[in-house]
Amino acid sequence: MPWIGFFDKMDKSDVFVILDCPDFNRRGLTHRNRIKTPNGELLLTVPLRVKDQPIHDVIIDDKQPWRHKHFEALNKNYAKSVYWKDHKESLQQLYDRAGSRLIDLTIPMIHYIRAALGIRTEVVLESEMGGQFGTGSERIARICDELGAKVYLSGKGALAYNDASLYESYGIRLEYQHFQHPIYQQLWGTFLPNLSIVDLLFNYGPDSLALIRQYNP
Repeated sequence: MPWIGFFDKMDKSDVFVILDCPDFNRRGLTHRNRIKTPNGELLLTVPLRVKDQPIHDVIIDDKQPWRHKHFEALNKNYAKSVYWKDHKESLQQLYDRAGSRLIDLTIPMIHYIRAALGIRTEVVLESEMGGQFGTGSERIARICDELGAKVYLSGKGALAYNDASLYESYGIRLEYQHFQHPIYQQLWGTFLPNLSIVDLLFNYGPDSLALIRQYNP
């Protein structure tokens, strides 16, 4: 359940590529994110087995009752939100039906949220493109080239390692996402930024994307 900035970038793209071939990053947010509770942030984490492998091969550790705990945490903390009831049953099914791999949960979850927000951008998995694209900027440039892209929209976190000259050599213009975090009415007191997108979705429902675009025209 990625954060709002993830879906802002998706909304601004013609094609949004999810990189599921790089090695899993234990310190990243691929398998976890934050929601809001009366006591502040709560980090929901999907327990995993072997982690030193490509993201699309990472297996969930189902010896722990994490599915029930995640759903109950959402239900407990968002039951009073205006739009929780609109998503409750679907999210329960997403948790229950997810297979053994991490992407069996995360990709259907991303597609569900994308549809709930009303984003129509095409979403592609790197692993489904059928190629070996290398690493770093070379990987991104070759994927863009494969898709016929002329512009790559990058997160600002990549400023330190993007190779602008490499993109230029492929005829690709490098642009950066200038994301402004929306301020909106939340449950449980003082506003907290950088939560999962579901915090916004449960509170604003079909108006969520309009609010994101208001801050990010």
